Amino acid sequence: MEYFEKARELAKLLLDTEEGKRANLAKEAFLANPESVQKMDEFNKNQEIIKTKAHNGEYSEAEFKLVADETRVKFEELKNNAIISELFDSNTAFNDLISQTMNIFSATLAGNDDAGGCSSGGCSGNCGGCH
Repeated sequence: MEYFEKARELAKLLLDTEEGKRANLAKEAFLANPESVQKMDEFNKNQEIIKTKAHNGEYSEAEFKLVADETRVKFEELKNNAIISELFDSNTAFNDLISQTMNIFSATLAGNDDAGGCSSGGCSGNCGGCH
């Protein structure tokens, strides 16, 4: 159907934005660095273990607070890795662009074509690509 093609076209346009290109480059750099991949894999595996134990009620309140504090420290250590930090930052910027696009999509479906975006005068200056 034609609207599926339009959706693919929009997705390709979003990937071709500054944010999309940056996120793609960050992903490529991340995947090309085995040390960064290993650190992220270890963090994610640890998170799954914690989530499972928390779901099963295996932590007391004090233990959970300790685990949460340790997780924050480990996450900050991850962000000290320049490659991982760029991966996080670029994905956040790209996800923000997607979110803004979805807000416009939702507003348009609700009959408010003027909501969001630069054409409404509501540009915050961080929409990435309007100007």
